[in-house]
Amino acid sequence: LNIGLRYETRVKMDFETDLKHNDFPDEFGLADYKEKNRRDFPAMCGIGAEYQLTPQLTTELDFNWYFQKNADWGKFDDGSDIADQAGDCWSLGGTFGYQVNDEFLVSIGTIYTDFEWDNIAAYYQEIGAFEVLYTDNWHIGTGFAWKIKENVTFNFAVGQTIWDDKTIEYLQAENAGVPTFDVKTENKTTTVAFGFDLAF
Repeated sequence: LNIGLRYETRVKMDFETDLKHNDFPDEFGLADYKEKNRRDFPAMCGIGAEYQLTPQLTTELDFNWYFQKNADWGKFDDGSDIADQAGDCWSLGGTFGYQVNDEFLVSIGTIYTDFEWDNIAAYYQEIGAFEVLYTDNWHIGTGFAWKIKENVTFNFAVGQTIWDDKTIEYLQAENAGVPTFDVKTENKTTTVAFGFDLAF
């Protein structure tokens, strides 16, 4: 049995808007050229455990908590913190690994991510929020590790992330003097990764 704990500090991130062309009236307040906005990586704390069920079969369990409310994501026009509306976030995952032989390992795993929204409608008043979708999602992945030589291992993985479909009322339109409207979001992502481990 192996148990691991980790903590990652908040990472300060500043993003600058590079506006090429804007067809919307200024009162929409969509973006300002060279405007800088904070969008920190939140601090997180995680705990995980690995247990070897048999000489070939290993299982792992992992839980993470993301302190989004303590990150600086900027402020709304009324001075309130954007991150406060998003709330914190957590994820829970598990995996199985099977050692086929001395050279080949296969694995399959999944992770579920849940967003503890305080006020989702208020959060999505901020420009750019729809492009960075923060809704609950499920990821399923599988892969293998192939030990080509004593000191060279090739890794390959493929995964699918599926988000909850969401219809969000865009309140910022009303603030600009036009009727509110709904934005329907449908998202899924396929990820493919590979790499080499070299031991000297």
